[in-house]
Amino acid sequence: MEIYSRRHEFKFEGQLVDPDEAIRMACAFEGGRVVISDSGDNTTAGATGMNTVMLRKFLERGDFGGKKVLISTIYDPEAYQKLAAHDIGRQVEIALGTGVDSYSQPVTVKGVIRSRGETLVYLPMRFDLRTVAGVITLSVGDIDITVCQAADSFTDLEQCRFGKFEPDQYDIIVVKQAYQFPDIVALADKQIIALTPGYTYQDLKSLKFAYTKLPWTIFPFEDCV
Repeated sequence: MEIYSRRHEFKFEGQLVDPDEAIRMACAFEGGRVVISDSGDNTTAGATGMNTVMLRKFLERGDFGGKKVLISTIYDPEAYQKLAAHDIGRQVEIALGTGVDSYSQPVTVKGVIRSRGETLVYLPMRFDLRTVAGVITLSVGDIDITVCQAADSFTDLEQCRFGKFEPDQYDIIVVKQAYQFPDIVALADKQIIALTPGYTYQDLKSLKFAYTKLPWTIFPFEDCV
């Protein structure tokens, strides 16, 4: 009862805004590095990791005020295999996005293969470090994109090391999380949670199905009726 009585005190860590506002805020921020959560495609909560929503929005904006951006990561095994056929330093044109739903529609980009690494299976406390999938970083102008063979989210610096990219090189980092993990929080001078569409969409009160089909007494849907 005590927790329920204090339900309105629970808040998201970081600012919670729509995707376009998240990008605008990140590009305008002058206090250091910004980490944006692509919260609707949170693979640590079971989302697919295939969404290209934030990638498309960054590409459409084009100008980041001289900032370097990392989109980490997009799960697209077919695109990965095509990239893996080329050497590091090779310029390529490729469609990223599986097209399995409206969130993962393909985006054609031209870029240079920057690095090739691996991702780790996620285990609490890293008791057993095992590489499970390949990761290739593709540079498209001021945006670097990690393309992975598995649904993944880079949660700590160990994964960055195995993935062969340096997060310190970026001014804006997009991760497939909602709440950001401790190593990621340590990288951020500003944290933003973008209310991106997807299978882990965070704006519960906007889900009409939820508050029309569930009992109205369930929080927070009691406020929607």
